[in-house]
Amino acid sequence: MGMRFAQSTGMEQSTGHRSTAELRALDPDLPIIAARAAMQLDLVIGSIQHNEQLGQLRTDAIKQLATMISNLNGNAAGGLKCLVDPLTANLLSKAYSDASRAQLNSLQELEGAMKKLGQMLVEASTQEVPQQDLVRALTLVRDFCVKLSEYAASKRQLAYGEKPVPAFRR
Repeated sequence: MGMRFAQSTGMEQSTGHRSTAELRALDPDLPIIAARAAMQLDLVIGSIQHNEQLGQLRTDAIKQLATMISNLNGNAAGGLKCLVDPLTANLLSKAYSDASRAQLNSLQELEGAMKKLGQMLVEASTQEVPQQDLVRALTLVRDFCVKLSEYAASKRQLAYGEKPVPAFRR
């Protein structure tokens, strides 16, 4: 028995979705995109477990994150073309390791993990997948999204610090 998800385009327009989105550790939109994807995945997992209809669930943040991760690998033979910055590589490696409980020891392992994750996100948002496999895959992807959101937010805070709060707002 397979599941098909609704096609949603409302969020892409409201967040200014870029067709050539790249995943960068200090991207100001990354924490919110990853958090929204995690929430959408959690709703999908709950619906599947309770045998509810999935037709009205939004998957726009899942698709946006899938595009960002897919763009990491690109079509070039060099692989991981966007991972020139070590901060992004570290962020992705730590988020994936914590979510999957599997340590990544090389750039090649990270590249393989990102390909697998990108495929899982695409399958979760567009294709029919057997229910058992879908729940397991979505749980891993949801956990990755949560960690990615947490770590991206903390990296931005480390890099840019907190904004000063005016005295009259304290």
